[in-house]
Amino acid sequence: MNQVFNSAHMTKTLMLTLWIVAGTVILQKLGIHDKWPAFLALIFFFEAKFDLSKLKNIFAAGIVGIAMGMLIPATLGALAPVVGGENAFYIYVAGVVLVTIGMGPIAHFAFSYITFAYVVMCILHKDHVVEHGFSWMAVALLGGAMYIAGVTAIAKFLEKRALTAQQA
Repeated sequence: MNQVFNSAHMTKTLMLTLWIVAGTVILQKLGIHDKWPAFLALIFFFEAKFDLSKLKNIFAAGIVGIAMGMLIPATLGALAPVVGGENAFYIYVAGVVLVTIGMGPIAHFAFSYITFAYVVMCILHKDHVVEHGFSWMAVALLGGAMYIAGVTAIAKFLEKRALTAQQA
């Protein structure tokens, strides 16, 4: 209980919350309404425990996931007349899983659970994936980088502050 309600944790929580809200306002003011690609990049950065060496994996897998998602309409359009719409969807999902797992050992930085998460979001937005796919990639890269730069700066600031407090 003390870990949650100590001032250092509360300060970090408040600063991160303020930054994420500020970043959301910035993206909105820039006319970016689909913020989910940036949020996913940030979530995976949190999952990586702020490890900057994981950024290549986060961004590459996000771009590959959206690119794979952009194949949804063409794949379903080609397969549905032959096997039916529902089966076409299952074949698409099987293909995504097969490629993601199969390519993992060769190019793990681009084919991972992160890839699949972005594909799932594209499935949820399948009616707009071709139209917005490239802008989603830009939002994943630029918006994700904006969020990650902010939380990294906050973490480094708080780390430095904690060290200074210990030395005093």
